[in-house]
Amino acid sequence: MRLHGNAELSLNRRRRLATRVQEDGWTLRKAAEAAEVSVRTARKWVRLSDHD
Repeated sequence: MRLHGNAELSLNRRRRLATRVQEDGWTLRKAAEAAEVSVRTARKWVRLSDHD
């Protein structure tokens, strides 16, 4: 996964967010709140983590 200079989340935080949703059963909203990002951003990173 590539990061750009203005990335809101580090690679580890992105993976943690995706794991919380995909494996730990967290809701997208709750995982986004924990990561302090929008639901839209959380959804994007969960979707992209499926391609890793």
